[in-house]
This record gives sequence, structure tokens and C-alpha cells, in this order.
Amino acid sequence: MRNQYLFIGGYKYWLMVSPDQVDWDHEEVLNRARLYRDRRGFVIQDGDSGMKDDYPSMPATDAEGESGAMATTGEDSRDLIDALHRFSENDRDLAELGHLLEESRSEFDALTFLGLSASEAVHSKILAWLLDPRGSHGAGDRFLRGFLRDSAAVATAAGVYVGDLDDESAFEWSATRVQQEWYNVVDGHEGRLDILLINEAEGFVCAIENKVFSGEHSEQLTRYRRALAGAYPDLHSRHVFLSPEGILPLREEERQYWVPVSYATVLQLVEQTITQGDEPIRDDVRSFLLQYSTTLRRRVVPDTTSNARALARKIYMENRGTIDFVNANRPNYKEEGKAIVKAAIGLHDRWVLDWEERELVFFRSTDWDPFKVLKTGTGWGNPGSLITFGFDFRPDHPHLICTLGPGTDEAVRRKIHEDISRQGGLFSHAGKELRSSYTRLDVKGPITEDADYDNWDDPAVRAKILDWVADFAENKFPQMNSVIVESLR
Repeated sequence: MRNQYLFIGGYKYWLMVSPDQVDWDHEEVLNRARLYRDRRGFVIQDGDSGMKDDYPSMPATDAEGESGAMATTGEDSRDLIDALHRFSENDRDLAELGHLLEESRSEFDALTFLGLSASEAVHSKILAWLLDPRGSHGAGDRFLRGFLRDSAAVATAAGVYVGDLDDESAFEWSATRVQQEWYNVVDGHEGRLDILLINEAEGFVCAIENKVFSGEHSEQLTRYRRALAGAYPDLHSRHVFLSPEGILPLREEERQYWVPVSYATVLQLVEQTITQGDEPIRDDVRSFLLQYSTTLRRRVVPDTTSNARALARKIYMENRGTIDFVNANRPNYKEEGKAIVKAAIGLHDRWVLDWEERELVFFRSTDWDPFKVLKTGTGWGNPGSLITFGFDFRPDHPHLICTLGPGTDEAVRRKIHEDISRQGGLFSHAGKELRSSYTRLDVKGPITEDADYDNWDDPAVRAKILDWVADFAENKFPQMNSVIVESLR
């Protein structure tokens, strides 16, 4: 007999079995699990050899009692194998679930097709359009009234004070102005609030900070609230923090001011705008809103009432232990993808890995190193980097981005931005506004597609990513790099 343990999803599982049982059970269990693994990682460590099969996950806990792990014998391992076989052979429910998911995927999603579904700016633009009573949607203040009504209800439930307004339903909202990217400065810090609603006639102003695929930073909610109070001291104010799940602000002191509204509310209001109202909306607007509701359901706020979710819950409850084990063995696409692109960076002599964080890997050209002005940047993970290329894993699929960061020499930043703005066909974001913080200069990709995740362990997927990077390095990067180098001189 010998001891062997597995780290799975942060838990330690002990196997008290004979060597021949370990060799068979251990590998068979993992091989079966890998047939179904999805998007997370695991770490397996052999208690005798210390060898690891490493797909990064939560750190395991040494003490069995602390981790809540269960003891596993060779007999238990065989039971798990049997359960995996039964689960894989239960074709009826799994086939039905696959059919429902395929139906969902078959819906045409225009924003995803155009690569815009992950753009926070696009969602803010659509939301501002719907909130504008004079918008071209022709629905008047229908969406605006619903948004204010529902956010007030959330505020009441959350204990957030939203002003001494007697009866908003009686207000005249048609004069409301909607401003996007409201510029403000507080204590020397510049900021841009996503959406601002202003109605002087009713003495009301509402700030909306939209976070779809990013988080708050730099105490921005505090600064926006203070800026609003300074700009409109005589108006009743409301502050809405909009996110997919309706999360609370990070800073506890801001939770008494900001109403945490979820995108489920937005989805419901979009659908109500389509189906309700005294006058039906135009066909073109209806078609667009149906498309947008599809994007919201698929990319932002999955429909919790769907048949697919109900069936998935049923399958999970009937196979909980098996599915938990399968789930613990799903690959960590982001970490493994980062490893691939870091290897790709290393294949190019004039590229140097600059820095990385959880979902980003940045590199620079060694051609930039002689220029001291490049070290005037602030705010990057690697202090001093003013401009950088990087792989962004925050969307569903990785993209390659080029970004100009904040810096101490604004003249240098303006020159780089102006030089790149003249290269419209080379840099995808050429001509976009120069911001005081981070300015995106170029986005290329996506590098992968959904089918690649289905075949993640196929060497062809790794080769595809390496080939994509090699093509960029050979056919696009040299010209882009030349523009940047000339701008730095």
C-alpha cells in the first residue's frame, strides 16, 4: 500500500491503494474527467514522486481538515469511474441540453458578429440612446421612466437614499438631457462618467456608471459623486452603479450613495420597450432591440428562466459529485493561453516581455529602448512604459492591443497620438480622442474562436495561436513599429 493524493480545485484527495490500483484508477479517473472538462484548471500532484500535472487553480490546503477534502480509496475511485461512465452514457438529457444550447447559439447576434458585444462603450451608447426621451427610437420616455422607477425600487431595497422626490411618475421627463462621457475633474484627477441624466425643470440629475466587462478603479465612484455635487448642488441627485450582477461598490462608504442595478433590469426594460406602450415602436427599432436583447441574454445576463438552465440544474443535481469532479478538471484557458503567447513573444528576437497581470500580457520592441521619453509613462505594471503592445484575455477570446498610457510628458503623448492618428489604415483606433489615462491605439483579433476551446488539447490550436502571432510579427508589426520609433525620435 502507498499514499497518493490529488489536488483538485483547491482540495486534497487521498488515495490509500496498492501501486497497481493507483496506476490504473488514477489515470482512468483523470482520462474520463478530461473528456468533459471545460474552462477551469486543476493541479494533480503525486504524493510519492512530487510530479505535477499543472493547470493553475486555487492553492491547495495541506491540512485535510482545513480543506474539507474527502478520503478516497481504490474502491471509491472505481465508483467514481463508474459514475463518469453512467454520466457519459445518459444521452437523453445531455442530448436535449445540447439541442437547447444549439438553438440559443443559432440566434443571430449582430453585435457579437461585428465584434462589439464585449465593448462597454457600445453598451453605454445604446443605453444612453434608450434613456433619451427624444431619441430616434421613437419610444419617448418609456425606457427612461422604467429605468428610474426600477432603480428607485432597488434603492429602497438596498437602503440607498435617492433624494426627496415626492412622485417621480408625475414628472415631465421629456425635457431630460442625456450626456455621455461627462468630463469632470476632482482634486486634479480627470474622469469621464459614462452617462449623465439632467432635468433642471424637475430639479433632478442622475449619474450612471456602467461596468460590463471591467471593474471600478481609482476611487472613481467617490470622485464622480463629488463632481456631481459640485456641478449641480441645487438638484436632487441619484447615483446608479450598473453591472451584469448588480454588484455593490468596492468602497463601503460609497454603498450608501450608489444604487446597484443589474443588467437583468436593462434586459427586462428592453423587452418591455419592444412589447408595451401606447404606440408600437417602428419595425426597424424593434428589430434592433430584439438583436440587443439577444446580445444581453447571451453575453451579459444569461436568461435564468430558460429551459436550458432548468434542464442543466436537473442534470447537475442528479450527477452532482461526477460533475463537480469534471468541473474541477476543466482547463484554465486564460492561463494556458497566456503561456502560449509568452512563448510566441520569446520566438521573436526584437520582442521583450514587459509585464503581465491576471488577464494581460504586455511586450515591447527592443527598438524602443534607446529612447528615454518612453520611460515617462506612469500607471503601468512595469513603471515607465509609455506605450506597449499586449495580449488582452478579458473578452471571450484574446485580442492583441496597442495602448498609450498616462505619462508625465504630455507633449510626448500628444506627438505619439498625432503621428499614429495619421496612420488610419495601420492602427485601427487612429484618430480616436487622446485621453489623459489610457488611450487604445489598435485592436486586432480575436485570435481564437469557440471551436478552439472545444479542441483545446489538440496541438493544432497551439499552432494556430503561434501562427497568428507570427503573421502579425511579419506582416503588420514592422510598419506599426516604424511609426512608433519615428515618433519617439
